[in-house]
Amino acid sequence: MNPNTASDIDIIIARYLAGDATEEETGLLLQWIEESDSNRRDFFEQKDIWHALHPTFDTTDIDVDAARRNVLARTGIAPGKSRRWKVISVAAACALAATAMAAVLARIAMPAAPVPEYTIATAYGYTMETVLPDGTGVWLNANSTLRYPAEFRGAGRDVTLTGEAYFSVEADAEHPFRVHTPDMTVTATGTQFNVNAYEISPTSNVTLVEGKVDVSAEGHTYTMRAGEHLALGGGKAEITRKANIDKYCAWRDGILLFDNDCLKDICARLEQIHNVEFRIDPAVETVNFHIILKGESISEIMHMMEMSASLACETEERDEKADGRQRQRITISARDTK
Repeated sequence: MNPNTASDIDIIIARYLAGDATEEETGLLLQWIEESDSNRRDFFEQKDIWHALHPTFDTTDIDVDAARRNVLARTGIAPGKSRRWKVISVAAACALAATAMAAVLARIAMPAAPVPEYTIATAYGYTMETVLPDGTGVWLNANSTLRYPAEFRGAGRDVTLTGEAYFSVEADAEHPFRVHTPDMTVTATGTQFNVNAYEISPTSNVTLVEGKVDVSAEGHTYTMRAGEHLALGGGKAEITRKANIDKYCAWRDGILLFDNDCLKDICARLEQIHNVEFRIDPAVETVNFHIILKGESISEIMHMMEMSASLACETEERDEKADGRQRQRITISARDTK
């Protein structure tokens, strides 16, 4: 079946929720869900309705006495004080208990349907905002990828990040929220924090806006408090107290802040979110800048730097990379003032 119409996809969703979908139908459903945020919302709305109409079986909901009376009534035996009725009553209760137990065992034995996994990604220069199944808000920065399940099950809420994201975690102390990156794991129960873990960067960092988080890396666990910034790299960890939160989190609003940062660090940050590669003359790597960027292009940023310092920025032709993408290469050197 090809989900060419709304009715087709509704049928596939119903079959999937009932556990009757084929492998092909499940693949088509996952493809449809990942096509847009609207499709994802439609799926979760239908899933919520399904669970409301098909509640989980609970043995505490069984009224044994009422069920026994119903069985006896159907057999034409009225409850009385005779010993014979007591024997029949006990037998009926045992039968009902056995039936309930069989139903419970059957449900336990039934394998749980695999939880679909979603992957969202952003291109260079673009950000994305989404909400996870538990209500956690996520802002995904450019050139980033986030993987998460369609439904959080078990003791924790686990997601995998490559790149940068800001999380506003829905509070749930019994189900910790964990962000896994290539070199660390951030654990929270309900807080707001930023994680920068680009593969192209030698360091990763976490900035905690409020609450508390634990960061595990290389066999160590670091507990962070609100207002702190943790940088990891080269086997070292550096925590900054009372950090400038806006410097690390303002990108959500399309703003990049550089407060007395050296040229090398600024270019490293730009490489994370723009499709550009810098070659910097060591003689100018430590030149410092105070810059607030609000959506300027790379060429505009380079022009600003040339105007504010004795720098020369030379842009080369785009050069093909192994992954099929082209990257702009910019060489920065000291300007010849003669």
